[in-house]
Amino acid sequence: MPDYLSNGSYRNRKLSVAILAYFVFCGFGLPSRLILVFSPLFLLTGLAFPILRATISRDWTVVGFTTRNRCQLIWWVLGIGLLWGVFTFIIFREGALPQRLLDLRLAITIPIWLLTLSPFQEFFFRGWLRPRLEFKMEKVNGLVRTPLLFTFWHFLPIFDDNLTAIHPLSSYVRGFSTFLVGVVFGGLHQRTGKILAPWLAHALGGIALESIGRMTIIRFIP
Repeated sequence: MPDYLSNGSYRNRKLSVAILAYFVFCGFGLPSRLILVFSPLFLLTGLAFPILRATISRDWTVVGFTTRNRCQLIWWVLGIGLLWGVFTFIIFREGALPQRLLDLRLAITIPIWLLTLSPFQEFFFRGWLRPRLEFKMEKVNGLVRTPLLFTFWHFLPIFDDNLTAIHPLSSYVRGFSTFLVGVVFGGLHQRTGKILAPWLAHALGGIALESIGRMTIIRFIP
């Protein structure tokens, strides 16, 4: 290992940058919870950052795009997606939202989850933040603390009645499930080295919640 990687001050700087970036992420995200027009701006910024980073470095592996172990990726994503789907159905099927125009909602929300909501979160939390926390701490600590920050961001603040609310779930169950899937996504990224693994698993989970009426990002459909 190069000397600078084992240097305490270098590690502390990496951690400081990670914490600062997290607070900037949270601060930028708050207006998107309150004012609908800020939501697409927040999403596009989150997606543009990793693309710009990879383009400048001319290395897409820095944001988790590799061609290794593609079969492993498929099996992991399908396995985690299936488990999350079963978990979602068992835990959240009671008190679901009315299933009006479900086909239309899914036709709209599936591409939104696949192309925006899931990747912008995974690029930041698993692709950028988790490796920096693990660089300073042990792997297990980084794997646990990143989901804590991930969960805190989802609860910062709880706006269950605002225009962009998408989690009509009880706070305790929602908090535990958010933390749990954060650990799973981090482990999935750690295991495969591919950002596509948590990206697709996260999208499958969001689609599952939408399909049983426990989440909606299409508030204008009656």
